[in-house]
Amino acid sequence: MEALSSRLPEADALAVTGLRDVRTATESWPAEEGPESDLPVPQGELLAGRYLVERIFAEGGMGIVCLGRHAQLEQPVAIKFLRRALAGRPEVVQRFLNEARALAALRSEHVVRVMDVGQLDSGRPYLVMEHLEGIDLDALVDRDGPLPIETAVSYALQVCEPLAEAHALGIVHRDIKPENLFLWSGGPAKDLIKVLDFGLAKQFGSPRAMVTGPQDSMGSPCYMSPEQVTTPQSIDSRTDIWSLGVVLHRMLTDTLPFDGNSILEVLSHVLSAEPKSLSEARPDLDFDAELESIVRRCLAKTPAARYQSMAELSEALSEYLAQRQAALAPPAPESLPVAQGAHVLAGDEEKIRIAGLHSRWPGVLLVGLALAGAAVYQADRTHKINVRDLTMRARDVTDGWLTPVRLGPDVQPSSRESGSYQPTLRVARGVFAAHPTRDASGALALRAVPELESDSESDNGAESATTPLTDTERARKQAAYRDYLKSEGLTPINEALPSPDEPYAD
Repeated sequence: MEALSSRLPEADALAVTGLRDVRTATESWPAEEGPESDLPVPQGELLAGRYLVERIFAEGGMGIVCLGRHAQLEQPVAIKFLRRALAGRPEVVQRFLNEARALAALRSEHVVRVMDVGQLDSGRPYLVMEHLEGIDLDALVDRDGPLPIETAVSYALQVCEPLAEAHALGIVHRDIKPENLFLWSGGPAKDLIKVLDFGLAKQFGSPRAMVTGPQDSMGSPCYMSPEQVTTPQSIDSRTDIWSLGVVLHRMLTDTLPFDGNSILEVLSHVLSAEPKSLSEARPDLDFDAELESIVRRCLAKTPAARYQSMAELSEALSEYLAQRQAALAPPAPESLPVAQGAHVLAGDEEKIRIAGLHSRWPGVLLVGLALAGAAVYQADRTHKINVRDLTMRARDVTDGWLTPVRLGPDVQPSSRESGSYQPTLRVARGVFAAHPTRDASGALALRAVPELESDSESDNGAESATTPLTDTERARKQAAYRDYLKSEGLTPINEALPSPDEPYAD
């Protein structure tokens, strides 16, 4: 009931924030007072010297909620007052203050934060809490119908966290229902659930038991556990597990597992009837057996047959959700086979990792390159080495990669950029070629691998033992190869050199 939304029209406020009449069957408006219309403090007067009360925002059977504002910080707050007619009843005042004590003891982000607590001069208590904007789960299901399974289970898991913390402190909420589970739209995470209204909280297992009085069975009949109906003084944390099971059923089906035309009929079903299964409630929806089993166990009639702690329920829900998400996830694409040492990069570029060479070596290699810098510079000036080409190759080597040369039948080399004209030559490329180099004229050329010096093959196709070629045989073969190149319109590489003092033979 602490949630507020000052941005909404007055007529829509209750529907959107979930601040509605949450009176239980055992509560009613006090006979001497109907719905309150006057502010608990005079208009413009500061409450506790810090809070300006602006207007009544919502009412319930136990209290009213006002929209307020921190005068110094100018931030909106929610101020909950005990109803005027109940302020004179000590046991009700004590129960109201129990809420402040319970909320202040919890640190979970899924619990509304209490900022202040106090009493008016008349003794009427109030709580100052953080301002929330969003919608409660009851209004959400009313608006949207059944929630997706993953969403409903995720919300239930968020509720488990603060309740597990409360149970560890010996506090039972006793009124878990969709109206008290608020989907906060302004939180740090998407779909953050806040548990509201610890006004019926009861402490167990402690000599400091909270005062409850004759209305201990208070709660919402459709969400009350069997023991909360019959023996409310002896309930423990497992009653909240029952209520959360009903909430989960409601989120998944937009129906209740125990329903009836009257309160007595509802309570009779709670005590004796089997709950409707999810599939029975909504045969049009697909629920698996594991989820059915989780909800059914939460709604076991005896506490011993339920999950024994919120941690146990949370573990079951988490495991179910993980398995469901894994089953629904699209299969990962099959990995394509890649040759050992090869990697496919963007733009169809292929590189091969050099064995034993790693990217941490660049520093070592660059030191050696730096020592040879002067020689490289001089070679570049004489056109014997192209520094740009050398730098690119050094970068590939230091990265541990080599780029294979794409070979073709021939190449049309580009002339070296200079002021003088260089003729265009079509230079032969062997089937096997080394890295591109430059001839003396600066033109691009590829050095072919020399042929083997061997005699002709024998009749049976086996190669005979190699013998040195005579000068006459070598000259004959070179002439025949040169004639073949010229017939193909190619220029032998030794003829492309401007100073062929020595014939190329290697």
